[in-house]
Amino acid sequence: MIRTLILSLLLAAVAALPAAPSAAAPIGTTSVLVQTGDAPPAGPGTFTSFLNAPALNDAGQVAFFGFLGGAGVTLANNEGLYRFGNAGAVQIARKGDAPPAGPGNFLSLGSPNLNDAGQAVFVADLGGAGVTSANNVGFYRFGDAGTVQIARTGDAAPAGPGNFTSLNAPTLNNAGQVAFSAGLSGTGVTPANNEGLFRFGDAGSVQIARTGGAAPAGPGNFLGL
Repeated sequence: MIRTLILSLLLAAVAALPAAPSAAAPIGTTSVLVQTGDAPPAGPGTFTSFLNAPALNDAGQVAFFGFLGGAGVTLANNEGLYRFGNAGAVQIARKGDAPPAGPGNFLSLGSPNLNDAGQAVFVADLGGAGVTSANNVGFYRFGDAGTVQIARTGDAAPAGPGNFTSLNAPTLNNAGQVAFSAGLSGTGVTPANNEGLFRFGDAGSVQIARTGGAAPAGPGNFLGL
């Protein structure tokens, strides 16, 4: 559901409790983070509405999805992902931008997940030159050092056989690692081994488990993941 309410964030530190347990004490103050009509930190336009609840980390940073309108905004660039915090605001991604790897542009963006290091993971649909139904979905991780591709449909699985045909449910930890599930197809892939769980990190991607693989404490094999 599109939310046009003002996003807010408790920016103040939690106040120390007084000695008397019965005494009430404020736990912080509420400040406006961003509201409709504000300009984004990058690119044209102003915020017209917000989608879904924002993601909040322990550092007080907030990541969210925003719709944009106004001068310079078209259907090709009217969505964006942003991270706001005490150090300022940055753009995570914007519809129409090129991805960090592979052909095409961001066609639509999913709401971001955020870890305590300020890294955000998001899913994007892609379109444009060189994009087909075989490579039109990707997972990406944004951080202060830039944005990297986690996985994209059509890419080879890190422990074959086959390629990613669907990507699902990315989960981000505070070390910047991302776990996700994927459907697979291609040479050597059958209904018995066409699903997998994978972990992405700075050192690369590894397979966690795959249908058809032996359970670590037998007997039996994984039938579904």
